[in-house]
Amino acid sequence: MLRRLVSAFALICLIVALLAGCAEEADSSADEVDIDFTSMSDTMVGPLVINMFTAPDGFVGQRVRMSGLYEFHAVQGYTFHLLTVVEGDGCCDAVMFEFQLNDETEMQEGVLQNGTNLEVTGTIRQFEFNNNLFLFLDADEIKVS
Repeated sequence: MLRRLVSAFALICLIVALLAGCAEEADSSADEVDIDFTSMSDTMVGPLVINMFTAPDGFVGQRVRMSGLYEFHAVQGYTFHLLTVVEGDGCCDAVMFEFQLNDETEMQEGVLQNGTNLEVTGTIRQFEFNNNLFLFLDADEIKVS
């Protein structure tokens, strides 16, 4: 009888542990990205961003996290939200990457001020402007970094 109770208790503990592990996995998947610029060295960031612009097909649809200084510009009635990504080896001092907000973008109030250092997470997409195709980051999360 005692052996059955111990076996039943061990089985219940195993099931609870498995369910708890699955819940943790589901929570962490929301933070997963294909490319995390924030974990790369400065010398890798600039060349990779330039590669994104020169060979965009390999990057469209990927989930990306990057950080840099925020700048806002309005041109011909279009609002540009730009992230200046600084690269460290002196080759390409800064690369500007556009991001766009959507109805579901999560961010703190007042973070979009020129010169604010932001971390932006989203999906790489393309858009047409003046008959040219451009990449942008469809932002779903913005936070001060």
